[in-house]
Amino acid sequence: MKRLHLFLIAIFSFVFSFIKVRSFDLFYYLKVAEIESILSPIKINLFSYSFPDFPYKNYSFIFSEFANFFSDVFGLPFLTIVQCIVVALSFILLAKCVYRKTNIFLLLSVLLLSIFTLRYRLLFRPHNLSYLFFAINVFLLIKRPKFFRFLLFLNQLFWVNTNNSFILGIVNLLLLYPYNRQLRIGLPKTFIALVLGSLVNQHFYLPFMEVLNPFWGDTKNIFDYIKVSEWQPTDSRLYFSFYGMLILVSAYLLIAEKKWLLVSFYLFYLLLSIRFVRFIDYFAFVGFWVTITGYRGLVKPGEEKLSLFKVSVFVVILIFCVKDYLYNPIIPYGYGEASYFYPKGAVDYLKKKKIQGKIFNSYAFGGYIIKYLYPDCKPVIDGRLCYPIDFIKLYANSHKNRDAFLKIIENFTPDIFFIDFDHPELALYITELKKNYALVYFDDNAMIFLDRNRYPEVANKDELESLKPVYVSGYGQEEKNVEMVKIELEKVLRENPSNRGFVMYSNILLNEGKKSDAEAILKKVVNNDNPNGKQEAYNNLGVIKLSEGKIEQAESFFKETLFFNSDFPTAHFNLAQIYDHKGRYLYAFYHYKKFIKLSEINATNDIIERVQWLKRYLIIFVIRLIVGVIAICGILYIILRKKFKITSQRR
Repeated sequence: MKRLHLFLIAIFSFVFSFIKVRSFDLFYYLKVAEIESILSPIKINLFSYSFPDFPYKNYSFIFSEFANFFSDVFGLPFLTIVQCIVVALSFILLAKCVYRKTNIFLLLSVLLLSIFTLRYRLLFRPHNLSYLFFAINVFLLIKRPKFFRFLLFLNQLFWVNTNNSFILGIVNLLLLYPYNRQLRIGLPKTFIALVLGSLVNQHFYLPFMEVLNPFWGDTKNIFDYIKVSEWQPTDSRLYFSFYGMLILVSAYLLIAEKKWLLVSFYLFYLLLSIRFVRFIDYFAFVGFWVTITGYRGLVKPGEEKLSLFKVSVFVVILIFCVKDYLYNPIIPYGYGEASYFYPKGAVDYLKKKKIQGKIFNSYAFGGYIIKYLYPDCKPVIDGRLCYPIDFIKLYANSHKNRDAFLKIIENFTPDIFFIDFDHPELALYITELKKNYALVYFDDNAMIFLDRNRYPEVANKDELESLKPVYVSGYGQEEKNVEMVKIELEKVLRENPSNRGFVMYSNILLNEGKKSDAEAILKKVVNNDNPNGKQEAYNNLGVIKLSEGKIEQAESFFKETLFFNSDFPTAHFNLAQIYDHKGRYLYAFYHYKKFIKLSEINATNDIIERVQWLKRYLIIFVIRLIVGVIAICGILYIILRKKFKITSQRR
């Protein structure tokens, strides 16, 4: 491959990998690095107050030390640069695996598709460093340089101490075995080198057990309780983005070039990425390499010159990528730390008030609390899931089941509630314990409730007596003390303005009949760079436009709501009604079903009956469509048959 091609790969992959640091788990690893060393590893989960003696093993020792070193020396924002370098080197190594020349436009187009597929998982966590180990592994298996088995051993040694995806190094050998004839020579020795490298770990064979646990071990059902996004299936919306385009391009070239020996390698990572979104990044690398490996045979001599079509396709993809690069608030591109993802304000509040104690926290906040509040405060749970399965199930149920919530309070008696806005039922349960816990703080990321008996001075001074966190989703019209709610909210917004606070305030204005004032506030929220609170703001704007009869605008706002949160039930219901009114029954049926699934309590008999009617209608429609198509095909067949019969008779 030409040096110019490699240079362009390096530039494109470096520039388009710029994503601000937004990982919660990162802070957990940084704290571990402050305490742990290779000679004195942490053996118990000392950060948590719920099960402090539960066994803990750090399988990402190298990542912890690596991230801690660069953040200490250059600052946390510099990790963005480190991430870009790792991604660039990974793509360069995969490109170096290709023996033959590749058309520059296809190369860069596929590179962009791969990078922007990869961006869904650029969080700066242990798996981000494993990209480089993955690329090194493929490079060594394909190119087989001198002492390649020893180099594979070393690569595996570092990989197994960085991330549990080290197992993919062994998988790659087995999947690439048919593709590379040289691998068939001395395969057992290569396999042994990879296995031995995987065992050079302070926990010996236990990393293998860690890999298999989510599939066959005691924790195989853990993700049914804790909805960790990376272990969920790929969001269907991704199929209509870079991920879907990469699948189409790479699959087409794989088939067109008849690269059947790479099919198992390709399909393994494709199916893995569909089943678990955490593997979508590895498919991005595999899709890139498979595509540029199989392209050369499609180009005939003399056809490698520039053409308007090639340039146009590349420019369209480039514009598409740049637009997403600049305007996607959920994946914040740029240098530094995406501070609006973190509960920094809530942590600073606890520090300022010198509050110490046991925290019942939202799952994602665990690592951040450990980094900045330990040992003064300890969370009930953190991102590493080093807890008994029964406790994890109880914790997950406590967010939607009052009995489970009361049981976990009784067993663990938290002093502080430090929770997000994604679980309104949980906030409601805590609010019902008003005599025991006082709401003293909230911002865009978190809300804090304090034990009145443990912190009487802070509770008396800072309590928001009338304001309820559930007002962010909608204003309760049965509230009797509206004026007091409004006064408290105005005070909060003066001292600590936030998107969620403005959404709450707009709800009050709407119920006062001040529609234009409420709409002006909501538009300021949606135009803010901070994505927090936008889903509620867009939904409320949609409701306003719906009340004005502006159906198209309302539909647009509800779609924006689902962009920020695809599981927002009221947006699904509102869209279902719009599509039902328009006669777009398939879309109406889909959104009604989503609403019922996400909000079973609010699904009235009328809605359920409407869904049943739509189901019957769509079945009949499909049957009619099939019958019509068959009838048309039959008529065409008869006409064409007669025509050819007459023609043959004339001859």
